[in-house]
Amino acid sequence: MVPALAQTGAMASREYVGTTYRYLRLTIVGLFTALIVSVIWQIGQDGFLRSSISAYYYAAPRSIFVGALVGVGAALIAIKGRAGPEETLLNIAGMLAPIVAMVPTPLSSARAGGCAGASRCVPEAFVAGVDNNMWALIITGVGALIVAGLVTWRAGRLARLRCGFAAALWLLVSVAFIGWRDAFLSSAHNLAAAGLFVLIAVVVVINARHAQQFREPPVFRARTYCWIYRAIGAVMAVAAAVALVMTILSLAGSMLPHAWLFVMESVMIGTFIAFWAVQTVQFWEIGVPGSD
Repeated sequence: MVPALAQTGAMASREYVGTTYRYLRLTIVGLFTALIVSVIWQIGQDGFLRSSISAYYYAAPRSIFVGALVGVGAALIAIKGRAGPEETLLNIAGMLAPIVAMVPTPLSSARAGGCAGASRCVPEAFVAGVDNNMWALIITGVGALIVAGLVTWRAGRLARLRCGFAAALWLLVSVAFIGWRDAFLSSAHNLAAAGLFVLIAVVVVINARHAQQFREPPVFRARTYCWIYRAIGAVMAVAAAVALVMTILSLAGSMLPHAWLFVMESVMIGTFIAFWAVQTVQFWEIGVPGSD
């Protein structure tokens, strides 16, 4: 009887873990959906598109924008990916998401009310909030790294390496914020957003490579998942290339369509949601994927 009870308890425990894993994944889709709905609602209220989705930080969707990205960041760190590159990339992406949320996109000098000689900047009224939030992230990061170090000390070389990458990113962000604050305010949002998107794109590529790892995944055949991931990755690659070209043209002073960045960000968020939803379906019963 005792072994039977132990087996029943182990099965129940696995079910609880599996349910938590699924709900955590669904939470990411839900948070981004809330952000999309909030932005669409504001577009209806305004009657026009702002220059980017990030620019809605300065409008009514601000709370949803910040909350969604912070929540997604925490979930990306908490969710277990394949041991190796995928797990590391998800952890770093999760660290970048709060920076995208808490450091707003810079505005033109005219819209920001003056930028002390610069063409773009974060409006002065929002700088104190950025300072508060970044100090909170930096100080909390110290505690998180200490805990991570203690947990990974005996967990193997890969786990310690992931912790090292996280510590390096924390140090880089901290030094940039403290030592070059003005440059940080003007560029951190865009750099963090670009890094977040690139990391997720690499995760998509990894999943395309390993889509046939399981013989009978749910809903679709393994080969179908492979082609879906490849298609999503191709759209991401094209969007990244177009965004890079448009950014270079913008920096060179070329006149570009008003909402080009809004379109690019929409494509990036849309492809991320598509990837995450498909992967959630694929791993619904399988659970945490195996190692690379």
